[in-house]
Amino acid sequence: MKYLQEEHYDKAITALTSAIELGRNAPGGDPLDALYERSLAYNRSKRAAEAISDLESLVKARDDVRYREELAIAYAHVGKREAAIGQYASLLQSQPDNAWFNFKIGLLYLQERDYRKAAQVFDKALANRKQLTGTTLADTYDSLGNAYFHLCWREEAVAAFKKAAELNPEYAPYVGNAERLTCQRQ
Repeated sequence: MKYLQEEHYDKAITALTSAIELGRNAPGGDPLDALYERSLAYNRSKRAAEAISDLESLVKARDDVRYREELAIAYAHVGKREAAIGQYASLLQSQPDNAWFNFKIGLLYLQERDYRKAAQVFDKALANRKQLTGTTLADTYDSLGNAYFHLCWREEAVAAFKKAAELNPEYAPYVGNAERLTCQRQ
């Protein structure tokens, strides 16, 4: 775990694989902890395909929020956005007002170009904005503006981008882009 904290992912994977093997034959302790930590090392080292195998095993063994969220991240890294959306949807069943999960699923809907669903879940995230940090709150407004922009909802896009720019001035140029939007509302 020290290797993982120090971002020495290959060393962490090797050590955790040994711990998993030893843990199968040792009493006490939770072998799922080492499997989870190894999945984190795989994910952080851009080896998400290997993380998926560990994480799918973990979710089958124990339905844990950390396992499902990490599995969603791994699926997204390998381009399996529908599977990632499915994991976040499972998480939202028990925590429908979780702003972070709504934000993350909204980003996936943006990537899928499902702008209506993206706008809906960004709105849900913003309904619980107190759960979001300043940076993530700005990112959520920006992402909502992006969804509205692609839906040709000019006024809504401008308003969302203005909120994002208030929180993070880097988003200010998007306000002008939205103000110049000329297309038919979808």
